[in-house]
Parts: sequence; C-alpha cells; structure tokens
Amino acid sequence: MDTRTNQMLKSTTTYGLALGIIVVIYSLILFLLNIMPIGIVKPFILTIVSIAIYFVGILMFSKKVSKEVYNGEVTFQQGLLIGILIGFFAAIITSAYSYLQNVIIDPDYMNRYISAQGEWMANYMSSKGLPGDQVDSVLEGLDAARDTKITFGTYIKSVAFSTLGFGVISLITAAIIRKREKTPFE
Repeated sequence: MDTRTNQMLKSTTTYGLALGIIVVIYSLILFLLNIMPIGIVKPFILTIVSIAIYFVGILMFSKKVSKEVYNGEVTFQQGLLIGILIGFFAAIITSAYSYLQNVIIDPDYMNRYISAQGEWMANYMSSKGLPGDQVDSVLEGLDAARDTKITFGTYIKSVAFSTLGFGVISLITAAIIRKREKTPFE
C-alpha cells in the first residue's frame, strides 16, 4: 500500500472510532435516562437525532480526512470511500456496544422495551376503536419478538447493515466535500 492509502486508513479508523464513541455516549445517555423509543413520535425524533449525529460526524470527519490526506482535493469517489470507511469503523464500535448492552449489561432491555411498546400499542389501538381480537393479534406478533436471541451473528449483521446505511449518508457527504476540477472557462 502506498503512503496516502495508509494515511487514509489511519485517519478514517481514528475518526470512525471517535464517531462510534460519540454515538455510544448518546446511547448511554438514553439508557441511563431510561428513554425508550416507544410510541410514534419518540422513535421518529430519536431516529432523526441519530441520523443527524451520523451525518454531521461523517461530514465533519470526511472533511478532516480530505484535508489531511488529499489537501482538500477529493473526488466524489474518494469522498465516498472516506465516508464509508468512517461509517464502517463507527459501526464496529456502536454495534459492539449494542451487543454488550443487550447481552451483558442489560439482557432484559428487549423484554422491557417490548412490554412498554405492547402496552402503548394496546392503549393506542383501543383508543382508536379497534376490536380486541385485532389488538391481540398485533400484540402476539410483538410478543414473538421476545424469543429473538442476540448472537454474535446479530453483531455482524448490525455492522453490515449500519455500514450500508452509512454508505447512503456518505453519498451525500461525498457530494458536499468533493472538489470540482476547474474548467478552462472558469
């Protein structure tokens, strides 16, 4: 590998780990404050905040890598690769935290979440006048999720899917940070 590639890998690893730590801190705050994504509005808001953290983090760190490695002159493809690598290393950290939280730190979290979501859904659907048998069938589907076991394979899938999502974010950030070549008319 050439020097520039080594420097890019080192920088994206460093910034990806930093972004991962930022997201873990955000997740810890939610956990310690017992904020669960229950209902309709709260999960939407928490998702938007998470996406904003990832977007700003990938954009900010991609700009830093661009300046450190390429003197700020990156193509769209280079910007995309930088963003994906930062996202990949962040996904390793955030998925590891999620795995540890759900397996070691608080193995009962999913049961508490499913119970709280089920209670909210039952109240919501009943208030909308749905018949009891429809409410019960929806809650049975939710209860089936209790049997889902979190394994190391779950961790690997989480890293893969997160990296895919970060790839989408990186498409946007790469378009923002790329430097266009000047045409003779400029």
